Amino acid sequence: MVTFLGNTEILYNEAGTTYQDINLYVNGTTGNDVTGNGSAANPFASIPRAWEFIPKIIEHKVNVRIAAGTYTSFPETIRHVINGSGQLVVEGLGNPTELAGPFTVTAVTHIVSGSDSLGWDITVSGVGWTDSFYKGKWIKYTSGITLNGRIIPIFSNDTDTIRHNSTQAYYPVEVGATFVIVEPSVKINISDDTTVFNIRSNGVNRYSNVLFANLEFTNVSSESTAFLFTNTGKFLTGCVVFRNSSQYTFTTSIVGGNINDASTVPTDITQLVNERFIGAANIEGYAYTWPDIILENTYGGTLKNWVLHFGNNVANSYLGISVAGRVTTHGYTEFRTVSGGILQFSLVGHLECDHQSMSHVTNSIIHELTSATAFRVDDSTRLEVSACIITAANTGFSIEDACMVQLDRVEIVAANVSGYGLRLGRGSRVVVNAPSSLDGTISGVYFTQLSAAQAVPGAPGRITDGFGSDLIT
Repeated sequence: MVTFLGNTEILYNEAGTTYQDINLYVNGTTGNDVTGNGSAANPFASIPRAWEFIPKIIEHKVNVRIAAGTYTSFPETIRHVINGSGQLVVEGLGNPTELAGPFTVTAVTHIVSGSDSLGWDITVSGVGWTDSFYKGKWIKYTSGITLNGRIIPIFSNDTDTIRHNSTQAYYPVEVGATFVIVEPSVKINISDDTTVFNIRSNGVNRYSNVLFANLEFTNVSSESTAFLFTNTGKFLTGCVVFRNSSQYTFTTSIVGGNINDASTVPTDITQLVNERFIGAANIEGYAYTWPDIILENTYGGTLKNWVLHFGNNVANSYLGISVAGRVTTHGYTEFRTVSGGILQFSLVGHLECDHQSMSHVTNSIIHELTSATAFRVDDSTRLEVSACIITAANTGFSIEDACMVQLDRVEIVAANVSGYGLRLGRGSRVVVNAPSSLDGTISGVYFTQLSAAQAVPGAPGRITDGFGSDLIT
C-alpha cells in the first residue's frame, strides 16, 4: 500500500510495516493538523497527529522532529515493534533553552569510589545562587577540552556549588571551563492518566532502538503511574525529563525493558540532529554515548513523592530491568523487581527496596535532601550495593524483616549522616565484602530488637542481636 500524505509519500504495507525511512515534523506555531503533511516545510501542529502516520512495525529509521515550544497533547500509548535495523527517534529541535549564565568554574571536586567516577561538585565563587534553584535543570558546557557541548543533569545546588552526574573519569571537569544552565526546548504538558511506552525490540541493534532527546514531559496523573515503560527494549535518552506532581503517584514505572542500559553501546546516533544530547563522542573510532535522564516528582507536601518504580519484568527476562546512564531523581525511588533491577551511574535521594525484591545499586551517589533514611530495605528483599557514597541522610540503611544486604565499597559520609550508619531490625543480615565506611554521626549499627548501638567490627568480624540479625565483615 502506498499512502500519500499531502505532498509526502509514506510507504508501508498492509501489515503496517515501514518500507523506507520516515521523517515527520511538528511545529506548534506554524504547523497545521488539517493541511499539514508532516514535512519540514509544512509540519503538523500536534504530536498525536504525527503519530498517526507511524506504522506499528518499524524496520527503518523513523524520526519525529518537534520544534521548540509547549505542547499539550501526546499519544496515550506508544506501541510499536522494532525489527532489524529499525529505530525510532523523537527529538526536540534546536538548542536547549538557556536560563542563566555563562558561568566560569573556579573549583572542582571529583566524587569517586576507588577509581570509579560518581559525580562532580563544581564551584563558581561568589555567584550567590538560591539553594536548590537549579535542581532538575541541566548544565551545558560551552568550553573545556573534553566537555564542550556536553549537557548533564543537575542534582542539587547551593549558593556557589552545583552537583551533577559523572562525566566519566577521562572526561574531567576543568577549572576555567564555562557553562550555562539550560532546560529542554520542547515541553510536553499533559494531564492524561497514564502514558504507556510499549515498544518491543527485536532488532539487531538492540541497544538503541529508541532515542528521545531535548524533551520535557510533565503529567499530572490521577493513576498510580504517570509514565509506564513496558517491553521497551533499549531506550536511550539525552536531555530528557519525566515529571509528575501528584502525591503517592509514581512518575515512572518500568515493568520490562531498560532505560539507558550501559554507557558504552553500539548506538546509531546519526539520526539525531544534535548528537551531543546524548554526550556522543568518537574515541579511537568507536561511538561512545553517555545518556542522561531526570525523573522528578514536584509534589510539595510532606508525604512521599514517588519517582521511580521498578516493577516485575514481564517480558524478555534475559534483558533484566535497568535504569542507568546517570539517572537523576528527585523523590523516592522504589525497587520491586523479582528478576534483578539495576540502578547505576546515578544521583538519587531516598531508595526503597521492598516486597521481596532483588536489586543492585552501583556507582551512584545517594543524597537524601530531606534528612530521611537513604536506603530502606524491607520484607525479605535481597540488595547489593557497590561503589556507592551516601553523602547526606539521617540514617544510611534501615533494614528489617528477613532481608539480605551485601555491601562492597560503600562509604557513608559520617559528618552528614546525623544518625546511625545502619539500623538492623528483625532477622536481617548484612555482609560487607569489601572495605567500606559505615559509621553515622551517632554510631555504626543500631539493633532495634535490643534498642542498643554497636560499632562496626573490623574485618573479619561479626556482631549480632541474638534474634537473627547480624553484620559480618
